[in-house]
Amino acid sequence: MSFTKEELQIRVGKTLREIRQLSGLPIEKVAFEADMEYNQLSRIERGKVSTTAYSIEKVCSALNVPLSTFFLMVETGNTSNSDPDK
Repeated sequence: MSFTKEELQIRVGKTLREIRQLSGLPIEKVAFEADMEYNQLSRIERGKVSTTAYSIEKVCSALNVPLSTFFLMVETGNTSNSDPDK
């Protein structure tokens, strides 16, 4: 499956937000644990900015989601299999 830059940016952000919300974590806590400003994470979640794989890995780590699982969720658009307790 192939996405445009904008489509991927939006899918990455949407997936991060959905996982965070399903985990019941506030954006400020996730941003703190990922060592980034919460407004930067907000922009990523809203698909307003592109981000690095390193930043995605830090956020996934804060959310306790393996990077491979995250990208599978991005690709399929399915976050229902995310388990915040893993």
